[in-house]
Amino acid sequence: MTPTGATTVARQTNAELTFPLISGVPTATLDPGEAAFAAFGGSDTPGATGTCPPSYRSLRITPPGNTESVSLSAWNPYFNQDLPACAGIQVTMVVPASDVPYLNPSPTAS
Repeated sequence: MTPTGATTVARQTNAELTFPLISGVPTATLDPGEAAFAAFGGSDTPGATGTCPPSYRSLRITPPGNTESVSLSAWNPYFNQDLPACAGIQVTMVVPASDVPYLNPSPTAS
């Protein structure tokens, strides 16, 4: 949601934003208290108008086939800014945290 209250629907992509070493489109089934991840991105490059709308300040996430949603901050600490709104939002598949390789590295052989 932008500061003016505008909303948009993200376009899911499986090509540009991906988790390494994960293929296919998994179904993320979570037990209470478990976490899942998805990567998202936008653009701060203005189009033909030369200006960008206000950045997104929050993201409302609603799983497919569900009516309940959660609102998350669109703040990106790496870039020290909210998610830019110059282009549409792209989102990867949702992956259970237990399936993200770099969050759960394999034990090394000794």
